[in-house]
Amino acid sequence: MTASKLSVSLLDNASATGDPVAWPGGDGRVELRGTVSGATITLQVQNSDGSTYHTVGTDTTFTATGTGGFKLEAGAMIRLLVAGGSPSGLYATAIRI
Repeated sequence: MTASKLSVSLLDNASATGDPVAWPGGDGRVELRGTVSGATITLQVQNSDGSTYHTVGTDTTFTATGTGGFKLEAGAMIRLLVAGGSPSGLYATAIRI
């Protein structure tokens, strides 16, 4: 029997901050690939006010491609903040594990 994993796309050939997407809840892993070029890329969760964002943990801020783990409740709105540098061709996925 094969276990089913749910994933959400956070960045798709991007060079700027992505739009927020709903997380189904539980443990997850962010996978980032592309050309970072001096940028800092951070997983954020939207506050209940709908406009403020907070960094998710310490394992989900990237200055190079890689992966990082997190845990959030169902319905949390998440995004990747892209700041500084000259990034291009960024792709990122959050996968429920």
